[in-house]
Amino acid sequence: MLRYVGYLLMVLAVLAMAGTVVVCLIGGLQEEFRTPGAVRLVAFDEAATTKTRVLRVGAQLQNLDFGKPIDLSYMVARYDDGWCEGNYTNSLGVIRWVRRGPLPAGLHRYTASFPETHSRVDVRANATVWVVPAGVPALWVDAAALGPEPQAGGPAATVPSAQAMRPARDALKTLAGGRQVVYLVAGSADDYAEVRERLREAGATPGPLIWLRQGNEGERLRLLRDGWPEVDGAVVAAPVLAEAIAKLKVRIFRLPRAADDVPQEPPKTGAVRSTGEGN
Repeated sequence: MLRYVGYLLMVLAVLAMAGTVVVCLIGGLQEEFRTPGAVRLVAFDEAATTKTRVLRVGAQLQNLDFGKPIDLSYMVARYDDGWCEGNYTNSLGVIRWVRRGPLPAGLHRYTASFPETHSRVDVRANATVWVVPAGVPALWVDAAALGPEPQAGGPAATVPSAQAMRPARDALKTLAGGRQVVYLVAGSADDYAEVRERLREAGATPGPLIWLRQGNEGERLRLLRDGWPEVDGAVVAAPVLAEAIAKLKVRIFRLPRAADDVPQEPPKTGAVRSTGEGN
């Protein structure tokens, strides 16, 4: 009797293994079907200090042919130092990877892609984790604040031209003295990719570009400050960012437009100890 029970258990185990293989194959085929044609992957920068112990980097995967995010896709993040982790995209096509333990000061590049076994080896994107020594203050800068005043009813994230950026860009170089500029982009991943390229072309003060997904701006800013609490102030254009930043007790400033004066100098102390409402 026990022998027959053993045979039955063996059969059940084989069937379970076969079922797992079928599920994996079907899942793999489904993932392949979701990623034909024009697929775009945008990887996002991150900012931290040498004391930050939890680093969260992320990306967004979209099918451009259908104009939809691609969910439930397994993707990996690989740092240049060899660290690697995998995770799945959510319903918005967004994926997050969590790395624990501090990194040394410097620029740490990582690459987001499908696993090496995936057929779409062409889908990959690079971004950078900017790590500064603990104690260096940050200056948050809404990327939209570098151009002309946004039009009423316009998109949350505007992408000013290099020429339109020039007055605010030059003032920002003075304002950023002794601080690390951290750019904020509130809008879609499309906005993010375009803003990053435009800032590079315009010769703006170097700094990481943090994506703030629409509707999640406040939570993302809170996580950013948790990892880097020394913030001297914020330069803001978008009202939604001004409201979220004011709730974090970070003082708000404005860069000059083409005909304005030199910007007000933010306090030398960290914004955790600096209060004030946006102006």
